[in-house]
Amino acid sequence: HFINRFLIPPTDTKKINLDYVEIKWTQITKLRDDVSLEKASKEQEKALQYVSKFDPSDKDVQRTLIKMNTHPIVMYLIQKDIKKGKELTLQSLETARQLGDIQLEIGFLYHLSDFLLLERNLDEYIKISEESLLLEEKLPRVSSYYHSTVEHLIDAYIFKGGHNERVVSLIHILNDDFETTMYTSILYAKLITKLEKNSPLKKEILQKFEAIDIPTLVSKLEVL
Repeated sequence: HFINRFLIPPTDTKKINLDYVEIKWTQITKLRDDVSLEKASKEQEKALQYVSKFDPSDKDVQRTLIKMNTHPIVMYLIQKDIKKGKELTLQSLETARQLGDIQLEIGFLYHLSDFLLLERNLDEYIKISEESLLLEEKLPRVSSYYHSTVEHLIDAYIFKGGHNERVVSLIHILNDDFETTMYTSILYAKLITKLEKNSPLKKEILQKFEAIDIPTLVSKLEVL
């Protein structure tokens, strides 16, 4: 409500205002995820009307137009239209690479992984997610997709089995970050259910939470 009431579209028609577009993109994302698909689509139209006023050959305009593809891509995902969604995602990913925009590339790799999940293509899902984490290392600070990608990989490796060391290293990434520490408890619980009875890693997890057995661990995790 605050954005719609007080965020006035910039009047400069020569140079696109990237801050304004970023705020609108974030608003569209939040509306789509938490409020209403219809309201998100209306704001998407408004944002595109603003962007259409500028020279399409301008690199900032091109980046913005590609980023705005996020909304229709997620809408295709919701509708489970894999063909159209994956096609638009791959097109956007290719353009992001041509523009040399790592942030956009990471974003579209994340959305591509969503469609790979629908296709039940686990190995490609893992490959794409690992590729995304390598790209994150090139950024001065991690993208907004970073923690979600780490969580996706943890779930994928636990489901696949046989990658316990990688799972633990990924959980440590989340556990070391103040914003995501609270989510790691359930990840340890997921992992320990897949381990053999006498697994050293199982003992290590129990010791970490000072639990003598899994029922005790569950009780401690519930409190956390």
